[in-house]
Amino acid sequence: MENIINKYIKEYLKDIINEMIKLYNEVLIVSNNKTKIDLENKLEELISHKDKLINLNLSKIISDEDLKTKLDKNENEINKINAQLMNIKKDIDIPSSINDVEKEIKNILNVKYNLNVFINLLLDKIIVTKLETRYKMNLEIYFKDGSIKNIYFEN
Repeated sequence: MENIINKYIKEYLKDIINEMIKLYNEVLIVSNNKTKIDLENKLEELISHKDKLINLNLSKIISDEDLKTKLDKNENEINKINAQLMNIKKDIDIPSSINDVEKEIKNILNVKYNLNVFINLLLDKIIVTKLETRYKMNLEIYFKDGSIKNIYFEN
């Protein structure tokens, strides 16, 4: 019976890991999208600023030298932002990041804790009901999060 309980505890832990990975994935995507949007907004500002500088030069408000200096600086900023936008796609490979997180979580679960500790942390109670014979029984495993797992067991 202990093997059966251990099996379902491991499945429960796997579900927890999968949920954590799903949340990590969502946070990663939202974070990347926000960064991308921020960079795109900054890029639009720089392009708009470039147009204003040209208009100021045409209106003879700034000199050709000032225009060249400011346009060069502006172009450098535009290039940096474009490089950052390209790196957003290259730097974070979501599947490998998720795999890294999953490996780390599994490593923590397997190395730092044994299954008995998790049983004490996760299980609320187990109700064993004898069925037709003493070799047949039903287990109701109550987890502390409120979920219940029913298991038919035949020894």
